[in-house]
Amino acid sequence: MRHKTQLAALAVAGALLLSGCTAATEENPAPSAAPTGTVQPVQTGTFSLAYDPKQTMHPITGTNGANLELGGLVYQGLYELDQSFQPQPRLCAGATAGSDGLTWTVEIRDDVKFTDGEPLTAEDVAFTYNNCKEKSSVNDFTMMEEAVAVDDTTVVFHMTRPYSIWPYTMAIVGIVPEHAYAENYGMNPIGSGRYIMAQWDHGQQVIFEANPDYYGEEPKIKKVTV
Repeated sequence: MRHKTQLAALAVAGALLLSGCTAATEENPAPSAAPTGTVQPVQTGTFSLAYDPKQTMHPITGTNGANLELGGLVYQGLYELDQSFQPQPRLCAGATAGSDGLTWTVEIRDDVKFTDGEPLTAEDVAFTYNNCKEKSSVNDFTMMEEAVAVDDTTVVFHMTRPYSIWPYTMAIVGIVPEHAYAENYGMNPIGSGRYIMAQWDHGQQVIFEANPDYYGEEPKIKKVTV
């Protein structure tokens, strides 16, 4: 049930990223005659959630769906789920499962930087997953024994048992920067995603701005207020 809840929450985050460009604002009213299926680019978008992230936006220790829904704008995983809930590579450049199912070797893209300008490496991936194994309050990581960075772009996941749906888990874990990780990290998150958290008025709103150094397609919505 928890895994399904996280997938559903991720779908909401994906909706903000993939189809949220149709959001209407006072400055950008929704066109009445837009052809079905088209994306109308806007500069700003406003969305609502029924709950807030409870004082932290942390991909490892966050305790409610808002962490994942909003975190999906700031963080990225090795995979992401498409609109059909199928895992697609994101930070991952390729993945291979061992013949016995007890290892997963994942190649990391070499063109990704965190929003503080530091490169995202396999060390960050291993650090994130080993922290998840030890501290996660959101997902079960008993299927993973250890994550090991072999070099800057290769991480090997050693599993406790074969786990064929591991790419789904890799889609719901946002990678955090080891160099910038601290006790209050969830208050000032640094990620590699499409957006930077620009302002957080707790219990009221969170404002995100497009990441100018994002390696992928430039976000069509430049400012998102939730």
